[in-house]
Formats: sequence, C-alpha cells, structure tokens
Amino acid sequence: MSCETIYHLLGKISVTFASLEHRLVNVLEYLLTEGKDTLVRPYILDDIPISRIIQKTRSIAELRLWEHKSTFVELEKVLNDIDDLRVQRNIFIHGDWFIKELPDNATDVTFLDYKPRLCKNGLWEYLESVLVTQTELKELLRKATTALENLTSIDADIRKLKFR
Repeated sequence: MSCETIYHLLGKISVTFASLEHRLVNVLEYLLTEGKDTLVRPYILDDIPISRIIQKTRSIAELRLWEHKSTFVELEKVLNDIDDLRVQRNIFIHGDWFIKELPDNATDVTFLDYKPRLCKNGLWEYLESVLVTQTELKELLRKATTALENLTSIDADIRKLKFR
C-alpha cells in the first residue's frame, strides 16, 4: 500500500462523504420547505454539523412522513448508516497519519486519534494509536458510496410524495 493509495482512498472517502452531507442537507431542506425557495438552507442548515443534520432530519421526517411509513423506515436506515460512517470518517479525516514513513509494500498504516475518550476507570484517554489496512479503507469507501446511492434514491422518492 503506497502513500498515493492511502491519499487516493482518503480523498475518495472525504469527497464521497462531502456529497453525502450535502445530499442530506438537501433532504432536510425539502422536508422543511417542500422545495419552496427559502432562506432556510443558507441561513440555518449550512452551518449545522452533520450529527445535528442527521438528528433534525430524523425528527422532521418522522412528522412529515407519518403517512408514508415505509419511506420513513428506509430513510431511518440510511440515516443510521450515515451516522455510523460519520464517526469512523471523522477519526480518519482528523487523525494524524504516519504516511511519510510508509514503504510502498506496506499492508497497513498507523494514525493517531487525538479525540479524548472517557475510560471505564474514570480517566480520560487523549491519544489512541490506530492501525488501518487498505481493505478497511476500501470498505469504508464502499459503505459511504452505498449510503450516498441509498440517500439519493430515498431523496427522489420523498420528492414524489405529497405532504399534508
């Protein structure tokens, strides 16, 4: 696994997740405004972190899609998938990667995760060394791509519905 391979995979993960985030904001905007031209997105939605966008989309969809249970169930599954991916993506994107020392024939790479965690013993852990393989990066990319495809599909389905 070369440096270029890691950069390539991390770049694709980042770009796919950015598209996923934008698409999710589109879904929330539509659920709030039914496609009417408003200032909701530029003044409210564009500055909200994705964890809150997921939460707000779930809450608004539950109200808007109450007559369309199967659509809500599909959307909720996609939202759960995105939320699971969000955690792993943030660790990868914000980690400190040791790529310069990586030989071209390496099968894995180490990065440091600086996000503090409260351990079971009540002490805070501020640094974790994580080993990741090319297979794991490819799997994250596959999951993110699938989530994007599923969200795009459910977005199209939602736009065909009539709300009260």
